[in-house]
Amino acid sequence: MLVGADTSDDAAVYQIIPGLALISTVDIISPVCNDPYLFGQIAAVNALSDVYAMGGSPILALNICAFPVSNIDKKDLSKILEGAASKVEEAGAVIGGGHSIKDQELKFGLSVIGTVHPLQFWRNNTPQVKDALILTKPLGTGVAITAYKKEHISEDKFEPILRSMATLNKYAAASLRDFDVHAVTDVTGFGLAGHGLGLAQSSDLALKIRLNLVPTFEVSIDYMNKGLRIGGTLGNEMSTLEKIKGLENIKNHPKDILFDPQTSGGLLVSLPSKQASEAVEALKKAGYAHTSVIGEVIKSKA
Repeated sequence: MLVGADTSDDAAVYQIIPGLALISTVDIISPVCNDPYLFGQIAAVNALSDVYAMGGSPILALNICAFPVSNIDKKDLSKILEGAASKVEEAGAVIGGGHSIKDQELKFGLSVIGTVHPLQFWRNNTPQVKDALILTKPLGTGVAITAYKKEHISEDKFEPILRSMATLNKYAAASLRDFDVHAVTDVTGFGLAGHGLGLAQSSDLALKIRLNLVPTFEVSIDYMNKGLRIGGTLGNEMSTLEKIKGLENIKNHPKDILFDPQTSGGLLVSLPSKQASEAVEALKKAGYAHTSVIGEVIKSKA
């Protein structure tokens, strides 16, 4: 076992022969939209993301289906599976089956196996002082999904958020292979604050984030400014707030964006500052238009 649960990394890594290791991960989510095919795609992309965050390539996935069979159209269930299969195929992997259970609430996800060279995988606990921090996707999916479910957001305003969630991190990971990446994590349920702290604490360093540089969805900021708060945001804030300094200095930007739980978020990357500009351009060319340098790694003062 090269990576287990001790550092709360994005996936487990297990070496099987000198030149090959397996990456293992699992993730499952509840619906984020009304389109079953698109939900299947997003659930699959969300689960596959952990393999890319470790620098690997997915090869095999198993469906995990929790379906309320008594009150859901079986055609919708088929569409969910079709959507997931389309993204697994795009990832270059295959679906080998899965498992289903009856549940009162619809949930869907994947168990994913990937491969990586034992000397070339990325970890979440190895950033270096003076590294630049790059984020590849905008934040704000959590509050936007809630607003959408409450019918506060129109389909056209929600569409860019859906498109972002349905975008594989495959192409970002491939672009980053040309640079001296020191550490990577994907920003998902614990928000930027939670995943960022995981990056910093495990290495006894700190992250200096410039909130005005963090890419966000405008509609999400609008609803945060209107006072919309969700349970996941509150939970993330409670678990990380005492470890964050400088929030009192933020005046014209909602602090909630730091704690907003992301579905199928982007990669948070730590690499040498001298490579940051070139890396950002490469990521934008790969399709991640909102990629931005959002801060730097510094020595911890604690």
